[in-house]
Amino acid sequence: MHRLPPTAEATVLDIRLSLDPLQFSLREEARIAATFAAAKAGNPALFDGPILLFSRPCIDGPSLAATAYRTRYSSLTTLIAHPETGRDAVNLFGAAAIVGSDGGVVLGRMGPKTAGAGEVKFPGGTPDEEDVTAAGGVDIVGSIVREMAEETGLSASDARLDETLILVDDHPYFAVVGVLRFPEPAEHLAERVRAFLAADPDPELAGVEVVRPGASLDPAIVPAYTRAALARIS
Repeated sequence: MHRLPPTAEATVLDIRLSLDPLQFSLREEARIAATFAAAKAGNPALFDGPILLFSRPCIDGPSLAATAYRTRYSSLTTLIAHPETGRDAVNLFGAAAIVGSDGGVVLGRMGPKTAGAGEVKFPGGTPDEEDVTAAGGVDIVGSIVREMAEETGLSASDARLDETLILVDDHPYFAVVGVLRFPEPAEHLAERVRAFLAADPDPELAGVEVVRPGASLDPAIVPAYTRAALARIS
């Protein structure tokens, strides 16, 4: 039996950008260089671009607070490969649960050039500079909307976003899942996404799958945070 990670809920996010360096990236500099070199040897498409990683979030009632730090993708690669070395750092990210009018949920299947090739999960991604606001905050809900549009072609303006966000703590991952409810059946949404991907010369997704509440999902390809959040969607 595969135990699911703990979940919580929040309606308020308070995430601020620090100008200090991420201590994990400084402390593990040599390991990061070696780990990313090995990862890139296996997947030359990987790019060591700028991203944000975060302090451990604090949940207080309906609010979630965290601090973001600028770093590079190689730090994330190492955090995932060696999570025990980074208990002070997490990959906090937004993910879009695309729910059709019939209750079906559309998941993306990651393409061969991505770090999670073959995985089936919510569209989403690690925040970066595009998600930093002028006031120095990090807009995770904006990241959810942006990533969904970039990966699937679906617009949040066509859906209703649940006020409550689902939080899944599965170190080193910390998923903030926004539930977007569309007025169309899930399979119709999936067909729209497939058409979008067919027209994209370099899509991030290789395809999409529709899953139903209570479906048995393969833990080898569906990440724990996706399975945990799906269990809370009704």
